[in-house]
Amino acid sequence: MGDSLKKHICFNCKHSSSYSLKNGWKDSTGQYVQLCFNCCSIYKAGQFCEMFHSDEDGWRDCESCKQLIHCGCIVSLGDYILHDSGGIRCNGCSDTSLLARDCSNEESHSTDVTDLASDTEPKFVLTPLFEKQVTASDARLKTSRLRIPNEHALAHFPAISGYERARLNILDTDGKDWDVCFRCSPYHNKKSYFMTGLKTFYFSKNLQAGDTDIYLI
Repeated sequence: MGDSLKKHICFNCKHSSSYSLKNGWKDSTGQYVQLCFNCCSIYKAGQFCEMFHSDEDGWRDCESCKQLIHCGCIVSLGDYILHDSGGIRCNGCSDTSLLARDCSNEESHSTDVTDLASDTEPKFVLTPLFEKQVTASDARLKTSRLRIPNEHALAHFPAISGYERARLNILDTDGKDWDVCFRCSPYHNKKSYFMTGLKTFYFSKNLQAGDTDIYLI
């Protein structure tokens, strides 16, 4: 009876619960930190730092896909590799690079942007137009991610769920191409949608909170 009434405290959110906690990452002593169900689900989906460390230092661009990776904590140590010449590459791009080298002698059957065989995730090219006002959260260069209102995400973007992501090729109003990542981030029974990998785009547009930017996708 005593064990059933014992309260367990999540390492991350400090929420107490009578339910057993789940193993997260290993700390500096080699022991697993104990997380509640929600925090553990976000960790296992690979979005822990994006959700909880967005204001922390240590964010760097993947040299290949430009997705921001947090290199400032023990949580994300297994999410990237270091280049001998400097810079990092996320695991997804590292796997893709290895696959591309293995298949380098094979002929390409199509040059269509939506049919790149070396990609580990599908690419989509969409055509609707939408307008989004940049918020203070959107304008943070550390994370360089743009929150997409749910009505636009559901109406104009690929259907994704859970912690899925899809690579997109978008056109801005100047007709320039940008490769970005569209992500879903469920939390406490709510879903949020984001475009990530926008750091270069932000610099080129000099985007500030309150700006209205129009995307032709």
